[in-house]
Amino acid sequence: MNPSDDKKLELLYGHYCDTFSIIQSLVKTRDRFFIAILVLLAVMAFQIALPTESGGVILEFVRAKLGVHGTVSTSFLASVIWAALLFVVVRYFQVAVSLERQYRYIHQLEAELSPFYSGVPFTREGAFYLAAYPWFSAAVARLYTWVFPASLVFAASLKIVSEFRLPRASPLPIATDAVIYVLLVAATVLYSVHVLFKK
Repeated sequence: MNPSDDKKLELLYGHYCDTFSIIQSLVKTRDRFFIAILVLLAVMAFQIALPTESGGVILEFVRAKLGVHGTVSTSFLASVIWAALLFVVVRYFQVAVSLERQYRYIHQLEAELSPFYSGVPFTREGAFYLAAYPWFSAAVARLYTWVFPASLVFAASLKIVSEFRLPRASPLPIATDAVIYVLLVAATVLYSVHVLFKK
């Protein structure tokens, strides 16, 4: 049994509102992950610039925030930062891809809703938004999708190279960090390939 036009409109509108709420939530989540990545990269930059002093500062921070009073290896803390960066980067890319899919989906919903109205209703996220896309917004989009991933790989490469130059008592920490680095680069490349070939 086919629903009436009024019922179809009601269902589509409700679904449109739900989808828009999901998009807003994903945008906030993506932005939080982006800020977390910048913070972790700043910590890594601190480690590169001042490898000896940064270890003590980070250790004191961990002791103050987590209440750890025992001896903690700075190499172990460095690996924890690497692991945290990998986790946040992967989650950032996952949310970014999910957000793109939700936008494509809401564009389809708008196409279904538009015939019920004339003018611009239900074109805000699709036709109306893309019709006069500002050059500034386009530039920011390029920063997010191309410059940021490239900068991320560059910063991570500087960090792993700096670690190989430091004297270490055990090869395990640098091996762990190197594996995480490779995984981070792989995740970034996969995301960039997705951006390049997305439809």
